[in-house]
Amino acid sequence: MASYSIDWLDDTQTIIYIKVLGDWSWEEAHEAISKQVEMAKTVAHSVHIILDFNNQRTLPNGFGVHHIRELVTLKAPNELLTVFIGAPRLLSSLLNLIRRVYGLQNILDMLRFTDSLEEALREIALYEEEHTPDHSD
Repeated sequence: MASYSIDWLDDTQTIIYIKVLGDWSWEEAHEAISKQVEMAKTVAHSVHIILDFNNQRTLPNGFGVHHIRELVTLKAPNELLTVFIGAPRLLSSLLNLIRRVYGLQNILDMLRFTDSLEEALREIALYEEEHTPDHSD
């Protein structure tokens, strides 16, 4: 049984929700993100990702920088924000290191960190509001 679940959060298929259910491996993380990419490719519109760590406050064992760098660059063309809920502090530190070493600023600018699903949904709504063309002319 997988240590995560993945499904659409909404009926309009604009948010993919991944929930870490317990200890997971880097292989499961890669599997989940690969499924996320495939799901995003099934729709023509933009998609946001929520990755909920609330049940797991640590990263898988092993050298994380290589895995995290690979995972953040694995995206479908229509993916926008990725919002982490309750992510381990180490993840944020490693992402900052990756930003400095590998220069992935454009990808890392699309990441947000929150403490709840409600906050994650607010981040997505704010992003949508800021990036929706104004047609009030």
